[in-house]
Amino acid sequence: MYPPSEDTFLLADCIEYYNGRRALEIGVGSGFLLRILARNYAYVAGSDIDLKVLQHCRQQTPSEKVLLVCCDAGSSFGSGKFDLIVSNPPYLPNDDGGNNNNNNNSINNSILDPTIHGGPKGIETTIHFVNSALPLLAVDGKILIVISSFADSSALDRFVVENNMHKKVVKEKRLFYETLSILELSF
Repeated sequence: MYPPSEDTFLLADCIEYYNGRRALEIGVGSGFLLRILARNYAYVAGSDIDLKVLQHCRQQTPSEKVLLVCCDAGSSFGSGKFDLIVSNPPYLPNDDGGNNNNNNNSINNSILDPTIHGGPKGIETTIHFVNSALPLLAVDGKILIVISSFADSSALDRFVVENNMHKKVVKEKRLFYETLSILELSF
């Protein structure tokens, strides 16, 4: 389980300004963000691929208005339309032990730690999460997602253009080793 950290708190600060009827968190981790969503939305759903994580979240978030589902990303929410979908996906590149270059021969193509590594370029899991969220997003809905300056976000930029979406940076935080950004994606 991914414990709340700088990225979680940055996303939490942004979520405070959103409210509506239905919200979804993809990859609930500790459940920290679910509790904020439950204050601002009438109905909240959360997904995670790890059943133990969901059991922990249920203990931490006993609210009847929070539905937890064990599934990959948003795959089990076929007919729902959400005003807000949030995620703090794994976003670090799978590298060769710290040498963060783009030489494919030096990149480990398997996910090392699924709570922090988001694929060879660090953006693959993010794109997977956003792609699963698109059919679930209300026409005027928003997606909030965390990305890192370590991830190669050019693939996400192409995905946004290909899907006729808008992207804006809602908030950034510079840490001594990276910059974290909260992106808002919408149609």
